[in-house]
Amino acid sequence: MNANGQHGAIRRLRQQLVEARRQRRSELVDVIAQGVRELGGRGYRCCLVDYQSFRTACYVRVIGFEHDRIKAEVEFPICPGLRSVQWLPLSHLADYDETEPEHLRHIYNDLGSFLKRRDASLARQRPRLCGGPALVTKDRAPRRPTGSGPLAVWWGVAGVLFTCSLVLFIATT
Repeated sequence: MNANGQHGAIRRLRQQLVEARRQRRSELVDVIAQGVRELGGRGYRCCLVDYQSFRTACYVRVIGFEHDRIKAEVEFPICPGLRSVQWLPLSHLADYDETEPEHLRHIYNDLGSFLKRRDASLARQRPRLCGGPALVTKDRAPRRPTGSGPLAVWWGVAGVLFTCSLVLFIATT
């Protein structure tokens, strides 16, 4: 049972989504969206699943439904580099009682053909516009300062040679 007193709400909506996709019944999408909005109105809590490792990535609180995604707030773990509000697919959410690896594998078997990504990728915070330091992520290599590197060295050597040639030309005339 969820902390909000409802049992299997995400499971029920996820099963409706699978049924809608298999039977190509687009009218069920409105029913699913309304169900997610109701959960958001109650602040329903559930888990974000990472199907790559078959484990829970984090705990979230459903806020609402917009643009074909569930709007949820990350509650645990809190990571400074992540946005607190995320846009998540229903396929990557699970109720608290579904977090055992065998349950997650069963969910994945039902959803596998519909998933675009197996991992639970979360949006990172954007750099601050007020001139503060941007977040450094592990994925990016640090940028070199302008003017460093092999091309800058060659330009420096060419400048020194040009200056020496100019001085020698002036001295001989």
